[in-house]
Amino acid sequence: INARRNFSDRFIPRRANANFDLSYYYIQNSEEKAIHDPFFYKDTDSFVNTAKHFYNLRQYRTKLWKTMMPEEERVLIFSSPKKPKDTDKKYENPDRNVWPVCARTKPLIGPPSIVLDMPDLDTNIYHHVVDWGKMGYIGTIYEREVHLWHPEEKLRRHVTKTGGRVQHCVKWNRKGTLFAMAMTLSGVCVWDCNICKAVKTVVCTCSFERCTVTAIEWTRDNSLITGCSEGGLCWWSPEFLAIKMFCRAHASYIINIKVSCNENYLVTSGIDKVVRLWKLPEFKEDFEITMSRSPVKSIAWHPWRDSLMVLAGAKCTTLWNINARKPVRCCRHPYGNSIVDSLTFNPLSGELVVSYYALRNHHEEGIHFLTVLKDLDDIVDEVQFHVGRVPYLLWDAQGTKLGT
Repeated sequence: INARRNFSDRFIPRRANANFDLSYYYIQNSEEKAIHDPFFYKDTDSFVNTAKHFYNLRQYRTKLWKTMMPEEERVLIFSSPKKPKDTDKKYENPDRNVWPVCARTKPLIGPPSIVLDMPDLDTNIYHHVVDWGKMGYIGTIYEREVHLWHPEEKLRRHVTKTGGRVQHCVKWNRKGTLFAMAMTLSGVCVWDCNICKAVKTVVCTCSFERCTVTAIEWTRDNSLITGCSEGGLCWWSPEFLAIKMFCRAHASYIINIKVSCNENYLVTSGIDKVVRLWKLPEFKEDFEITMSRSPVKSIAWHPWRDSLMVLAGAKCTTLWNINARKPVRCCRHPYGNSIVDSLTFNPLSGELVVSYYALRNHHEEGIHFLTVLKDLDDIVDEVQFHVGRVPYLLWDAQGTKLGT
């Protein structure tokens, strides 16, 4: 055999393109530390995109690796690498994409573009004192009255004149033309923004005289669902007539009422650490989820998959398949001592946005992280811009702007 033309009889590989200077070193392409390393937090920083920091670091390491170890200058490659088996495909796990999502490929969140001054904003996680309507107005409760704010027009307009009877709950309807607000004496008042006056006032139909409405939800046909401090749950027709009533849907305060995207399901959570699922339009209880540590403060439905729901517990976040009545995936919070203040799905991309409150120690206020997830394990964007609680995540009408 002619060795100049056929290399099949040689045991020593070709060395024409081999870089022997690098053969003395073992270069390890290690993964970076977790994105939530507390080392990168500084009290003087007003806004830090931690995800962008690590994205740039990964890009730098990738370019450095390609520069030092180019593919055409391999070090002593004796044979072609083996093709990975199906069991070796670490990055092709079909269970990772547990919900439909079109995630961003790199961090995009920048500093806040508009900052509205809302004095004495109630940040109690059991209250609902802020909501963003589809017409662009943000309704907030201040001094027992509802005020309207417009982020772009910078318009502040005093709306209600109830004599200080507004309680700690306000909710816009789907079109942004009406909002319902909790009132004293177990009342709920519906306000029409087109004519700037109250159009209807109803009273909770539970058997307790001194209850307070604590949660409100609207449906597409302007039906109203209310929950009160005594655990009562009531469905009101578009004409604001009580259709169905459960006096003891929960043992105490109802924290959340959420309707799924196609309005086939309703979920409620209460101080009694119970999450209940209801079938619509029958308004019939389907099943319940009992939490062991603390009440569920945050719930989010997927924007176009009706059966998928995310619950934020004390230590972990869980994705539930309501049709199967079982959890699909559970993931611990990415910070050792953290609380989920709020969570929501982006209506356009399906990304999950989570508001984390990470505690530092007993003497200092915690740090807030706004995290964007494409599934419960993968962070695609994250910012740190506030010291304290952030219990509200509100989307505008287009789903491109987030209010916190």
